[in-house]
Amino acid sequence: MNRFWNLWLKVWCVCVLTFGLVLAAAAIPALDGPARWIYSLMDMGHAEPLSIAAPGLRFSIALVGAVTFGWGLTIVGMMRAARQGGAAVWRDLTAAFGLWYMVDSGISILTGFGLNAVSNTGFLIAYLIPVLRSGVLRG
Repeated sequence: MNRFWNLWLKVWCVCVLTFGLVLAAAAIPALDGPARWIYSLMDMGHAEPLSIAAPGLRFSIALVGAVTFGWGLTIVGMMRAARQGGAAVWRDLTAAFGLWYMVDSGISILTGFGLNAVSNTGFLIAYLIPVLRSGVLRG
């Protein structure tokens, strides 16, 4: 993978890690503003506006943030492994993203939060562009 696509994916990973930290910060009321803003965008006119003040929801959002942050770190590690393992590692990582996309977007649509599926699509495309353009899936 050339420097440009490698840098693209590094920036993409920083975005994943940052998103995870934003959601994890929702555990602390004084730091939950960005997470509240994200949830207000995803609300899409539901009868009851989303509120992250409920302890269970606050916990869930923060936990998803921690998992997302961990996922970002895992992706960084997989990218390092792919430099040595080549196409097989890139194919596994890409398959994992595809499965995540189907499950996460499907849940989003089924529960009335289809806008999340739209953001997931952008997220997946931002990953696929450098992977497909660089040719790393070909071994």
